[in-house]
Amino acid sequence: MLPCGLLPLSLPVSREELLADAQRSHALVAQLRAEIPDLPGWINVPLRNRSGRADDYGVGPFAEPSQATPLCEDLPAAAAVVEWAGELGFDIELARVAVLSPRAQLRAHVDEYAARRLIVPLEADPAFVHVFEQIAVAMQPGEVWAVDGHACHGAINLHPQRARAALLLDARVETSQPPAAYVEPWQVPATRRLPRPPFDLAARARVAAEARERLVEFDPADPELLAHEEPWLRAAYEHALSHAEAYAQLVAFCHELGQPERAAFWEARSCRCVPLG
Repeated sequence: MLPCGLLPLSLPVSREELLADAQRSHALVAQLRAEIPDLPGWINVPLRNRSGRADDYGVGPFAEPSQATPLCEDLPAAAAVVEWAGELGFDIELARVAVLSPRAQLRAHVDEYAARRLIVPLEADPAFVHVFEQIAVAMQPGEVWAVDGHACHGAINLHPQRARAALLLDARVETSQPPAAYVEPWQVPATRRLPRPPFDLAARARVAAEARERLVEFDPADPELLAHEEPWLRAAYEHALSHAEAYAQLVAFCHELGQPERAAFWEARSCRCVPLG
């Protein structure tokens, strides 16, 4: 089965309603960033979670019934999609609007828990790219995408100014009774696949040159993604390269810089949901 697929399902809300929720989610995140300036580029706005609190950003399975948060009132279209998915047979455990800042990326990883995941874009731009294993896709507002969280996946917002928002739904595997559209083999239309040039020697040379231009001093005590490392992880979105291969290229570059400790650091985090800190 493909690691992702566009499902033939129609949402109960319009694209205009989704876009309005996207704008409201940007305002919520901007307010949060004003209070906590050092937040990462990927921020979740919780709609359903374990506690029902708007400030509960935890992910992963739990035994208790899922609770709606007060933010459902701020994002009514997204909340309506969550309810609709439940009516389709998905036992929704977590629902959140994920906002990705300009030039930020969700570091590629494999989920460490089982879930039936759906993604509903609230807005779209050619600069907003998802990569699942070897497949790069451009999702459109109003579409419903199924995603295999056990495939190495990530997302990037290449736009220099605009953030992007998408609704993520995680349903329980054991208690969900998804519709046939989800159970049948997934399809990715050719119109949603993004062509990427090959990652040949010339492409590697260009990425290496950019990385060397952005080279900063390596501090073993600093676990964050360094400026010269970002182009290597971005390469999977700009070239026909899997995330695992991009991590391997980054590891090789660390060795070229004479930084075996940093190479080991990234080897341990290749497609893994391991904190940088």
